[in-house]
This record gives sequence, C-alpha cells and structure tokens, in this order.
Amino acid sequence: MALEPPFPYIPGPTPEPLVPSYVVVWRYLEQANVARQGCPIDLTNDKGKQHPSVLLWLGCLFVVKEGWTSDKLRDEALKSLLRRDGFVSLLETARNIAFHYEPSLIPHILDQAYATTGFLGWADQLHAAFVEALRKYAQTSRIPAGLRRINGQPRNRKR
Repeated sequence: MALEPPFPYIPGPTPEPLVPSYVVVWRYLEQANVARQGCPIDLTNDKGKQHPSVLLWLGCLFVVKEGWTSDKLRDEALKSLLRRDGFVSLLETARNIAFHYEPSLIPHILDQAYATTGFLGWADQLHAAFVEALRKYAQTSRIPAGLRRINGQPRNRKR
C-alpha cells in the first residue's frame, strides 16, 4: 500500500521558512512506511522479528518521533502512545542499532525489545497514529503558495 501524501509533492530543496514542519516530518514517515512495507505481515514469530526491514522500520519510526517532538506537533492519540517511556526507549535503541555500527551480530538489547510484550504492536499503532495525525495537519493547514511547484519551478500566478 503506497502512502499518499496529503499535500502536493514538494521537490527539494525548498526555502526552510516556507516548509510547514509537518511536511518535513511526513518525509521521514514516508521512509518508515517503505521500511514497514518490507516487513513480514506477522511480526509475532521469531523469523518475522529478525527480518532486516523490521529494524530499519523501527529506526525510521524513531526519527519520525524525534521530528514530531522537536517541532512540537500535537495530537492526543500520539500523546498517549508516546507516554510509553519504555517503548520509546526501545525504539531509540532500535534506531541506534539500525544506523550505528554494532560489533555484535544480534545485540542483546534488540532481543529484549522484541521480547517485550506488545512492543511491535505498539510500534504499529504509533506508525498508524503518525499517518492519521499528519493527515489531519494537512487538512487543517494551508500549504504556502510558494511550495506549490510544477516541474520544480514555482507556479506562475499570471496565466
């Protein structure tokens, strides 16, 4: 299932003041979505948990969480999911393992994350909540006219 952005495609680079923060977070969510699509459907068995896409997905999902909190975006459903400190910490650990060198083949902390009851289900819920919250932002916010482009060029208003 492709993740359709709730706003027009915005080719980069774009002047920073024009980019609503939720658009930047959405770009990271797109990466998490691609990684999630590569994961096995069933993450409850050991073979599914060890699939490389699972670790990439969790790492990308933590980056989405970082952008969400640093940009001070708000959503009640996400607020309650992000209160799961132990799970958020495990998500950060997954990011570190996915994107930083780890000398052991399968770090014990990753086994702990996967063994934690409900962690992968929570991550799935968090992913879905990010999608829904960012769609709400897009529906209630206006995209600045300068961001609407055709073939990488600003749209000419005089036609």
